[in-house]
Amino acid sequence: MKFLAYNVCLLPPYEAFLSGEPLTHRRTRYTALNRYLKPLLMNADVVVFCEMFRYTFPGDQPVERIKDGLEGLGYHVVDTDLRDGSAVNSGVVVASRLPIVSSDYHRFEASIGDELLSAKRFYEVVLRTADNALVLLYGTHMQAHLGVENARVRAAQLRQIKTAMDVGTVRHRPTATLILGDLNIDGPLSADDVDDYDEYVNLMATFPGFTDTALRSGGELATWDPTTNSVIRSKHQYQPPDDTAELTRKERLDYLLVAPSTLAVNAATRVVRPRFKGEDGIRDLSDHYGLLGDVVLPAPTEQQDIIV
Repeated sequence: MKFLAYNVCLLPPYEAFLSGEPLTHRRTRYTALNRYLKPLLMNADVVVFCEMFRYTFPGDQPVERIKDGLEGLGYHVVDTDLRDGSAVNSGVVVASRLPIVSSDYHRFEASIGDELLSAKRFYEVVLRTADNALVLLYGTHMQAHLGVENARVRAAQLRQIKTAMDVGTVRHRPTATLILGDLNIDGPLSADDVDDYDEYVNLMATFPGFTDTALRSGGELATWDPTTNSVIRSKHQYQPPDDTAELTRKERLDYLLVAPSTLAVNAATRVVRPRFKGEDGIRDLSDHYGLLGDVVLPAPTEQQDIIV
């Protein structure tokens, strides 16, 4: 089974303006994302999209067209509306070709900065494979930005996911559990940066028995790369960063973690770079690249055959 984590950078109007990306570039990219949805997802069985926001502000909401497109391609879609009173939802959308047995979402208890404007949360989704095995999926987009306080918030968010997972594992008895999404933690690419690497170590310590599938690729995978990504360069052209190191700092922010560790993970876990041809040349669909992982799921246990 192939699992894709992809932050599509479909921001609410106020945040899109502050990002520095020109309006014309943004509109072209939004249109292209919907048009290129089918080839993008051709090899993905389950996708966790991040930054595919719903919001109460007036204006176009690309998520509606994209959700319709996903359902037209045979995906079951899990999305949240704004019934909890938030002006902006979590931006996380789960799309699965596998039947969805159940889904639930948990709003993060910890959040700071501009993240307070959106209802950041994680999904707990139970999937059923063709041979009747149950898979427990946690899809999320965690606290962004560098800094000690942001790192503390991410650590608290990880603990909240782990608490929910402990309950979900007892309840559903899955053959496999996966964490998929933008965790905003950069470890493997930054062993020279003690703070970043400590965050990665804490991530893996919080979820013992999980495998970081990207490490099976035999190389360092960057899903955030200012040296090659046209959307990041576009933002920096109109809004240069305070720290020039941001112009070259590669990060692997997106993850597919799987358990048990005995699962067979294909070594072809890789970064995918969706692009489109615009009027001014080839452009990226998002400021992130996607992370695509291939996992061989185990056969169901006898107990799972009777779980409903």
